Amino acid sequence: MTEKWRVRESKRVTPEKKDVWASWTVRSTASDGREVWTRVDVSREAMNRLERGDVADATRQALRTQGRSPVEAAVKQGDDPPARIVCTPTGCKARA
Repeated sequence: MTEKWRVRESKRVTPEKKDVWASWTVRSTASDGREVWTRVDVSREAMNRLERGDVADATRQALRTQGRSPVEAAVKQGDDPPARIVCTPTGCKARA
């Protein structure tokens, strides 16, 4: 049986790299009580291109939801929450 995950909260954190404009950690909990934190980073390039409207909807949503939307998308597919998600002008992807 696939574990049910719920995205609970996000917290703004300091970006770890210079090419990252904003970062959040997003907490998800499983029905068995497990807890996972996912780091969501939005690139500076995405922010620069946002003003021109040249950014994927998934990246725009990540900004609006303080990083929660890409984690919600991952768990809706039945996956465990990834450790890290990077959002660029072309969208958001899980990274190792």
